[in-house]
Amino acid sequence: MAYRLVILFGCIILFINGCNNLISGVAGTHKLRQYDMSTVVSQGIGDADFIQVTNAWSTGNYRYLSPDQPYRRPMWLYPVFDERQMMRIDSGDQVRVKLLAWTQKLDPECESRGDCIVRGKTQLKGVIASNRQIRKQVQQWNDSQVLIDDNPIIMEVGRSPIAWYWNGLMVVGALLIGFFMEKRNFERNKKSTTN
Repeated sequence: MAYRLVILFGCIILFINGCNNLISGVAGTHKLRQYDMSTVVSQGIGDADFIQVTNAWSTGNYRYLSPDQPYRRPMWLYPVFDERQMMRIDSGDQVRVKLLAWTQKLDPECESRGDCIVRGKTQLKGVIASNRQIRKQVQQWNDSQVLIDDNPIIMEVGRSPIAWYWNGLMVVGALLIGFFMEKRNFERNKKSTTN
């Protein structure tokens, strides 16, 4: 009985998550939106979840986050600026950062080479996502030239939303599992009442 409720609850979660992502992907926040970095700094990104940012700049400074679990990859977290902010940093001014990017898709050997995040102009594409380890690092950020915004945008570079067909599979799979489990339970109850 308890396992049935757990499975049904899991099916409901899968169904809701799949429907939400399908709707967001077709008509909502999971569509790719393009921004210039100066727009991100001045206006933000609204409710977008999947963005491409052009004319972005990196100072080459980053935070290396070692894996919190043995099976995970390390993460690199770095601030992203527009051209005007980069000029202010070069003149020694303190700058408020609106966008922080992170990735796990770098070669861990870049740490010894010193070329994980290079200084210069870049283009970023990814989803707005963070995790506990990233949020903790953002709260502890201490840099004389970089002040983290009170509500920073945290972007995972190189990741896309789940494709529509996987979301559809979640919806259909949840419905089928729930339907057949309830059908089986109904037939079992019907047999026990007729005996």
